Amino acid sequence: MKSSIRNFKRRAGVTIIELLVVIGIVAVLIALLLPAVQAARESARRSNCRSNLKQIGLALQNYHDAKGRYPPSIQFIYDPSHKDYPEDPNTLLPNWIVLVLPFLEQQTLYDTFDFTQSMQHPNNATARGTSVPILLCASDIGSDVTYSNAFRQQNWARGNYGANACLAATFLYYPDDAAKTINTYPCAGPDQPFWQNPLTRGVMGADVSVSMKQITDGTSKTVLAAELRIGLCADDPRGTWALGLAGASSLWAHGVTISGPNSVGGDRIGDCGVIVGDVGLPLVLREGMMCGPLTDPSANMATARSRHAGGAFVCMADGSVHFINDEIEVGTLGLNSTGQLNTSGMGVWQRLNASADGIPFDGNSAFAD
Repeated sequence: MKSSIRNFKRRAGVTIIELLVVIGIVAVLIALLLPAVQAARESARRSNCRSNLKQIGLALQNYHDAKGRYPPSIQFIYDPSHKDYPEDPNTLLPNWIVLVLPFLEQQTLYDTFDFTQSMQHPNNATARGTSVPILLCASDIGSDVTYSNAFRQQNWARGNYGANACLAATFLYYPDDAAKTINTYPCAGPDQPFWQNPLTRGVMGADVSVSMKQITDGTSKTVLAAELRIGLCADDPRGTWALGLAGASSLWAHGVTISGPNSVGGDRIGDCGVIVGDVGLPLVLREGMMCGPLTDPSANMATARSRHAGGAFVCMADGSVHFINDEIEVGTLGLNSTGQLNTSGMGVWQRLNASADGIPFDGNSAFAD
Protein backbone atom coordinates (compact mmCIF):
# COMPACT_ATOMS: atom_id res chain seq x y z
CA MET A 1 0.00 0.00 0.00
CA LYS A 2 2.77 2.42 0.86
CA SER A 3 4.59 1.57 -2.35
CA SER A 4 1.49 2.39 -4.36
CA ILE A 5 1.21 5.79 -2.70
CA ARG A 6 4.86 6.56 -3.44
CA ASN A 7 4.38 5.58 -7.09
CA PHE A 8 1.28 7.73 -7.34
CA LYS A 9 3.12 10.77 -6.00
CA ARG A 10 5.99 10.20 -8.40
CA ARG A 11 3.63 10.02 -11.35
CA ALA A 12 1.77 13.20 -10.29
CA GLY A 13 4.87 15.41 -10.78
CA VAL A 14 5.98 17.21 -13.99
CA THR A 15 9.21 16.04 -15.53
CA ILE A 16 11.76 18.49 -16.83
CA ILE A 17 11.23 17.13 -20.33
CA GLU A 18 7.52 17.88 -20.14
CA LEU A 19 8.28 21.37 -18.86
CA LEU A 20 10.67 22.01 -21.74
CA VAL A 21 8.06 20.82 -24.21
CA VAL A 22 5.49 23.22 -22.77
CA ILE A 23 7.99 26.09 -22.85
CA GLY A 24 8.84 25.22 -26.44
CA ILE A 25 5.18 25.25 -27.45
CA VAL A 26 4.64 28.62 -25.76
CA ALA A 27 7.73 30.03 -27.49
CA VAL A 28 6.48 28.84 -30.87
CA LEU A 29 3.06 30.38 -30.26
CA ILE A 30 4.67 33.69 -29.25
CA ALA A 31 6.89 33.59 -32.34
CA LEU A 32 3.81 33.02 -34.50
CA LEU A 33 1.72 35.70 -32.81
CA LEU A 34 4.37 38.43 -32.45
CA PRO A 35 4.56 39.37 -36.17
CA ALA A 36 0.78 39.58 -36.28
CA VAL A 37 0.73 41.84 -33.21
CA GLN A 38 3.48 44.03 -34.64
CA ALA A 39 1.70 44.21 -37.99
CA ALA A 40 -1.52 45.24 -36.25
CA ARG A 41 0.32 47.94 -34.32
CA GLU A 42 1.99 49.29 -37.45
CA SER A 43 -1.35 49.25 -39.26
CA ALA A 44 -2.77 51.41 -36.46
CA ARG A 45 0.22 53.73 -36.65
CA ARG A 46 -0.16 54.06 -40.41
CA SER A 47 -3.81 54.93 -39.97
CA ASN A 48 -2.86 57.57 -37.41
CA CYS A 49 -0.27 59.07 -39.72
CA ARG A 50 -2.64 59.06 -42.66
CA SER A 51 -5.39 60.68 -40.60
CA ASN A 52 -3.03 63.41 -39.40
CA LEU A 53 -1.98 64.22 -42.94
CA LYS A 54 -5.63 64.31 -44.00
CA GLN A 55 -6.37 66.87 -41.27
CA ILE A 56 -3.34 68.93 -42.26
CA GLY A 57 -4.54 68.90 -45.86
CA LEU A 58 -7.97 70.11 -44.74
CA ALA A 59 -6.34 72.89 -42.70
CA LEU A 60 -4.37 73.97 -45.76
CA GLN A 61 -7.56 74.04 -47.82
CA ASN A 62 -9.25 76.20 -45.20
CA TYR A 63 -6.23 78.51 -45.12
CA HIS A 64 -6.44 78.74 -48.91
CA ASP A 65 -10.13 79.59 -48.76
CA ALA A 66 -9.43 82.36 -46.24
CA LYS A 67 -6.29 83.82 -47.86
CA GLY A 68 -6.77 83.03 -51.55
CA ARG A 69 -3.58 80.92 -51.78
CA TYR A 70 -1.59 78.37 -49.84
CA PRO A 71 0.92 79.54 -47.20
CA PRO A 72 4.62 79.77 -48.10
CA SER A 73 6.70 76.95 -46.68
CA ILE A 74 9.43 79.42 -45.62
CA GLN A 75 9.35 83.14 -44.95
CA PHE A 76 12.51 85.14 -44.43
CA ILE A 77 13.83 88.67 -44.63
CA TYR A 78 16.32 89.14 -47.42
CA ASP A 79 19.81 89.42 -46.00
CA PRO A 80 22.59 90.34 -48.48
CA SER A 81 25.22 88.94 -46.13
CA HIS A 82 23.86 85.44 -46.87
CA LYS A 83 24.20 85.33 -50.59
CA ASP A 84 23.44 81.69 -51.25
CA TYR A 85 20.74 80.57 -48.85
CA PRO A 86 18.24 82.16 -46.42
CA GLU A 87 19.42 80.80 -43.09
CA ASP A 88 20.29 83.79 -40.92
CA PRO A 89 18.70 83.08 -37.51
CA ASN A 90 17.46 86.66 -37.32
CA THR A 91 15.52 86.50 -40.58
CA LEU A 92 13.35 83.38 -40.42
CA LEU A 93 9.67 84.26 -40.10
CA PRO A 94 6.60 82.02 -39.55
CA ASN A 95 6.63 78.92 -41.73
CA TRP A 96 3.60 77.22 -43.24
CA ILE A 97 2.77 75.15 -40.17
CA VAL A 98 2.81 78.14 -37.84
CA LEU A 99 0.51 79.96 -40.26
CA VAL A 100 -2.05 77.13 -40.37
CA LEU A 101 -2.12 76.51 -36.60
CA PRO A 102 -5.46 78.34 -36.22
CA PHE A 103 -6.94 75.97 -38.82
CA LEU A 104 -5.66 72.97 -36.83
CA GLU A 105 -7.57 74.10 -33.72
CA GLN A 106 -4.34 75.49 -32.29
CA GLN A 107 -5.32 79.17 -32.03
CA THR A 108 -4.06 79.38 -28.45
CA LEU A 109 -0.62 78.13 -29.45
CA TYR A 110 -0.59 80.47 -32.45
CA ASP A 111 -1.33 83.42 -30.15
CA THR A 112 1.70 82.64 -27.98
CA PHE A 113 4.14 83.41 -30.81
CA ASP A 114 5.76 86.83 -30.84
CA PHE A 115 5.47 87.74 -34.51
CA THR A 116 7.50 90.91 -34.03
CA GLN A 117 10.54 88.64 -33.66
CA SER A 118 12.04 85.84 -35.72
CA MET A 119 11.09 82.25 -35.04
CA GLN A 120 14.53 81.72 -33.49
CA HIS A 121 14.20 84.57 -31.01
CA PRO A 122 14.08 83.55 -27.31
CA ASN A 123 10.59 85.06 -27.10
CA ASN A 124 9.38 82.17 -29.26
CA ALA A 125 11.21 79.37 -27.47
CA THR A 126 8.17 78.14 -25.55
CA ALA A 127 5.83 78.25 -28.54
CA ARG A 128 8.19 76.52 -30.96
CA GLY A 129 9.00 73.91 -28.31
CA THR A 130 5.38 72.86 -27.88
CA SER A 131 4.64 69.35 -29.09
CA VAL A 132 1.50 69.13 -31.25
CA PRO A 133 0.15 65.56 -31.50
CA ILE A 134 -1.45 66.01 -34.93
CA LEU A 135 1.97 66.92 -36.34
CA LEU A 136 3.53 63.61 -35.24
CA CYS A 137 3.33 60.26 -36.97
CA ALA A 138 3.13 57.38 -34.49
CA SER A 139 5.41 55.21 -36.64
CA ASP A 140 8.39 57.52 -36.17
CA ILE A 141 10.61 57.85 -33.12
CA GLY A 142 12.63 60.67 -31.57
CA SER A 143 9.89 63.20 -30.85
CA ASP A 144 11.07 63.40 -27.24
CA VAL A 145 14.41 64.87 -28.36
CA THR A 146 13.94 68.51 -29.34
CA TYR A 147 16.13 70.10 -31.98
CA SER A 148 18.76 72.32 -30.39
CA ASN A 149 21.51 74.13 -32.21
CA ALA A 150 23.90 76.93 -31.28
CA PHE A 151 23.18 78.69 -34.59
CA ARG A 152 19.38 78.31 -34.60
CA GLN A 153 18.90 78.30 -30.81
CA GLN A 154 17.24 75.72 -28.57
CA ASN A 155 13.93 73.98 -27.92
CA TRP A 156 12.34 73.14 -31.27
CA ALA A 157 9.61 70.50 -31.06
CA ARG A 158 9.40 67.79 -33.66
CA GLY A 159 6.99 67.13 -36.52
CA ASN A 160 6.59 64.67 -39.37
CA TYR A 161 5.10 66.63 -42.25
CA GLY A 162 6.65 68.81 -44.93
CA ALA A 163 5.28 71.16 -47.58
CA ASN A 164 5.93 70.52 -51.27
CA ALA A 165 8.04 73.60 -51.95
CA CYS A 166 10.12 73.29 -55.12
CA LEU A 167 11.85 70.58 -57.11
CA ALA A 168 14.95 72.78 -56.95
CA ALA A 169 16.93 74.11 -53.98
CA THR A 170 16.57 76.96 -51.48
CA PHE A 171 19.55 78.76 -52.97
CA LEU A 172 19.18 82.37 -54.07
CA TYR A 173 20.15 83.52 -57.55
CA TYR A 174 21.94 86.79 -58.29
CA PRO A 175 22.22 88.01 -61.89
CA ASP A 176 25.67 89.48 -61.24
CA ASP A 177 26.87 86.04 -60.15
CA ALA A 178 25.05 83.96 -62.75
CA ALA A 179 27.89 81.66 -63.70
CA LYS A 180 28.37 80.63 -60.08
CA THR A 181 24.86 80.21 -58.73
CA ILE A 182 22.70 79.10 -61.65
CA ASN A 183 24.02 75.58 -61.16
CA THR A 184 22.70 75.44 -57.60
CA TYR A 185 19.11 75.32 -58.90
CA PRO A 186 17.98 78.54 -57.15
CA CYS A 187 14.34 78.53 -56.06
CA ALA A 188 14.24 80.49 -52.79
CA GLY A 189 11.84 83.28 -53.70
CA PRO A 190 9.20 84.49 -56.16
CA ASP A 191 11.77 85.85 -58.62
CA GLN A 192 14.08 82.85 -58.58
CA PRO A 193 14.58 81.02 -61.91
CA PHE A 194 13.39 77.62 -60.76
CA TRP A 195 10.28 78.90 -59.01
CA GLN A 196 9.30 80.69 -62.19
CA ASN A 197 9.93 77.52 -64.18
CA PRO A 198 6.72 75.43 -64.29
CA LEU A 199 8.77 72.23 -64.49
CA THR A 200 10.16 72.71 -60.98
CA ARG A 201 7.64 74.93 -59.19
CA GLY A 202 5.85 73.12 -56.37
CA VAL A 203 3.05 74.63 -54.28
CA MET A 204 4.46 76.34 -51.16
CA GLY A 205 7.78 78.01 -51.87
CA ALA A 206 9.91 80.54 -50.01
CA ASP A 207 8.11 83.86 -49.58
CA VAL A 208 5.77 82.70 -52.33
CA SER A 209 3.03 80.15 -52.98
CA VAL A 210 0.39 79.33 -55.57
CA SER A 211 -3.37 79.41 -55.54
CA MET A 212 -5.44 76.37 -56.37
CA LYS A 213 -6.23 77.64 -59.85
CA GLN A 214 -2.51 77.90 -60.56
CA ILE A 215 -2.18 74.14 -60.07
CA THR A 216 -2.87 73.54 -63.72
CA ASP A 217 -1.86 69.87 -63.62
CA GLY A 218 -4.89 69.17 -61.47
CA THR A 219 -5.25 69.09 -57.69
CA SER A 220 -5.57 65.29 -57.66
CA LYS A 221 -2.22 64.98 -59.44
CA THR A 222 -0.14 67.43 -57.40
CA VAL A 223 1.47 66.78 -54.01
CA LEU A 224 0.62 69.36 -51.36
CA ALA A 225 2.50 67.91 -48.38
CA ALA A 226 4.28 64.70 -47.48
CA GLU A 227 5.83 62.84 -44.59
CA LEU A 228 9.23 63.67 -43.12
CA ARG A 229 11.32 61.76 -40.63
CA ILE A 230 12.53 63.17 -37.33
CA GLY A 231 16.29 63.71 -37.13
CA LEU A 232 18.62 61.17 -35.58
CA CYS A 233 19.84 63.43 -32.76
CA ALA A 234 19.36 66.85 -31.18
CA ASP A 235 21.65 68.42 -33.81
CA ASP A 236 19.61 67.01 -36.72
CA PRO A 237 16.99 69.59 -37.84
CA ARG A 238 14.90 67.16 -39.88
CA GLY A 239 11.35 66.92 -38.64
CA THR A 240 11.09 70.25 -36.79
CA TRP A 241 7.64 71.71 -37.23
CA ALA A 242 8.22 75.44 -36.64
CA LEU A 243 11.50 75.60 -38.58
CA GLY A 244 10.77 76.33 -42.22
CA LEU A 245 13.87 74.85 -43.82
CA ALA A 246 14.50 71.88 -46.11
CA GLY A 247 13.98 68.66 -44.21
CA ALA A 248 12.65 70.46 -41.15
CA SER A 249 9.16 71.16 -42.51
CA SER A 250 9.54 71.40 -46.29
CA LEU A 251 10.65 69.43 -49.34
CA TRP A 252 13.21 70.95 -51.71
CA ALA A 253 15.15 69.59 -54.69
CA HIS A 254 13.20 66.36 -54.36
CA GLY A 255 12.97 66.17 -58.12
CA VAL A 256 16.22 67.52 -59.52
CA THR A 257 19.12 66.28 -57.42
CA ILE A 258 17.40 63.90 -54.97
CA SER A 259 15.25 61.00 -56.13
CA GLY A 260 12.00 59.69 -54.68
CA PRO A 261 10.74 58.95 -51.16
CA ASN A 262 13.31 57.55 -48.71
CA SER A 263 16.11 58.11 -51.20
CA VAL A 264 19.46 56.78 -49.98
CA GLY A 265 21.07 59.66 -51.85
CA GLY A 266 20.69 61.80 -48.77
CA ASP A 267 19.34 65.21 -47.85
CA ARG A 268 21.38 68.38 -47.64
CA ILE A 269 20.25 69.80 -44.34
CA GLY A 270 23.35 71.38 -42.81
CA ASP A 271 25.54 70.33 -39.88
CA CYS A 272 25.98 66.88 -41.41
CA GLY A 273 29.44 66.57 -39.91
CA VAL A 274 28.03 67.28 -36.45
CA ILE A 275 25.22 64.76 -36.93
CA VAL A 276 27.60 62.03 -38.10
CA GLY A 277 29.87 62.84 -35.19
CA ASP A 278 26.97 62.49 -32.75
CA VAL A 279 25.58 59.13 -33.90
CA GLY A 280 28.26 57.67 -36.17
CA LEU A 281 28.26 57.12 -39.91
CA PRO A 282 27.13 53.44 -39.70
CA LEU A 283 23.88 54.46 -37.99
CA VAL A 284 23.25 57.29 -40.46
CA LEU A 285 23.68 54.87 -43.37
CA ARG A 286 21.71 52.07 -41.73
CA GLU A 287 18.79 54.43 -41.10
CA GLY A 288 18.89 55.73 -44.69
CA MET A 289 19.27 59.28 -43.36
CA MET A 290 22.43 60.52 -45.05
CA CYS A 291 22.70 64.28 -44.80
CA GLY A 292 24.93 65.47 -47.63
CA PRO A 293 28.48 66.87 -47.61
CA LEU A 294 29.91 66.87 -44.11
CA THR A 295 31.17 70.44 -44.38
CA ASP A 296 28.16 71.98 -46.12
CA PRO A 297 26.44 74.46 -43.75
CA SER A 298 23.35 75.00 -45.90
CA ALA A 299 19.95 73.36 -45.54
CA ASN A 300 18.57 73.39 -49.06
CA MET A 301 17.60 69.87 -50.19
CA ALA A 302 15.34 67.20 -48.65
CA THR A 303 12.91 64.59 -49.90
CA ALA A 304 9.92 62.77 -48.38
CA ARG A 305 10.77 60.16 -45.75
CA SER A 306 8.98 57.81 -43.35
CA ARG A 307 9.47 54.69 -41.23
CA HIS A 308 6.67 52.87 -43.02
CA ALA A 309 7.88 49.87 -44.96
CA GLY A 310 8.20 50.61 -48.65
CA GLY A 311 7.17 54.24 -48.99
CA ALA A 312 5.59 57.36 -47.52
CA PHE A 313 2.22 59.08 -47.39
CA VAL A 314 1.52 62.24 -49.36
CA CYS A 315 -1.45 64.59 -49.30
CA MET A 316 -2.57 65.80 -52.70
CA ALA A 317 -3.90 69.29 -53.37
CA ASP A 318 -7.45 67.91 -53.57
CA GLY A 319 -7.13 66.74 -49.95
CA SER A 320 -6.77 63.03 -50.70
CA VAL A 321 -3.99 61.06 -49.00
CA HIS A 322 -2.09 58.30 -50.78
CA PHE A 323 0.86 56.01 -50.17
CA ILE A 324 3.76 56.47 -52.59
CA ASN A 325 6.02 53.49 -53.10
CA ASP A 326 9.76 53.95 -52.77
CA GLU A 327 10.04 52.38 -56.20
CA ILE A 328 8.01 55.09 -57.92
CA GLU A 329 9.48 56.10 -61.26
CA VAL A 330 12.00 58.90 -60.84
CA GLY A 331 13.58 60.68 -63.73
CA THR A 332 16.78 62.52 -64.50
CA LEU A 333 15.49 66.08 -64.50
CA GLY A 334 18.55 68.30 -64.44
CA LEU A 335 20.54 70.96 -66.25
CA ASN A 336 22.04 70.28 -69.64
CA SER A 337 25.26 71.80 -70.93
CA THR A 338 23.54 75.09 -71.78
CA GLY A 339 22.01 75.53 -68.32
CA GLN A 340 18.48 74.57 -69.40
CA LEU A 341 16.36 71.92 -67.76
CA ASN A 342 16.47 68.56 -69.47
CA THR A 343 12.87 67.34 -69.27
CA SER A 344 13.11 64.27 -71.47
CA GLY A 345 13.70 62.04 -68.47
CA MET A 346 11.10 63.61 -66.17
CA GLY A 347 9.57 60.79 -64.11
CA VAL A 348 6.28 60.28 -62.31
CA TRP A 349 7.70 61.54 -59.00
CA GLN A 350 8.68 64.86 -60.58
CA ARG A 351 5.32 65.18 -62.29
CA LEU A 352 3.49 64.62 -59.02
CA ASN A 353 5.42 67.44 -57.34
CA ALA A 354 5.56 70.00 -60.17
CA SER A 355 2.26 71.87 -60.03
CA ALA A 356 2.21 73.19 -63.59
CA ASP A 357 4.55 71.07 -65.72
CA GLY A 358 1.79 70.44 -68.29
CA ILE A 359 2.73 66.80 -68.80
CA PRO A 360 -0.42 64.66 -68.62
CA PHE A 361 -0.29 61.26 -66.91
CA ASP A 362 -2.54 58.94 -64.98
CA GLY A 363 -2.03 60.07 -61.41
CA ASN A 364 -3.76 57.01 -59.93
CA SER A 365 -1.07 54.74 -61.35
CA ALA A 366 1.45 56.35 -58.98
CA PHE A 367 -0.43 55.44 -55.82
CA ALA A 368 0.37 52.26 -53.95
CA ASP A 369 -2.85 52.19 -51.92
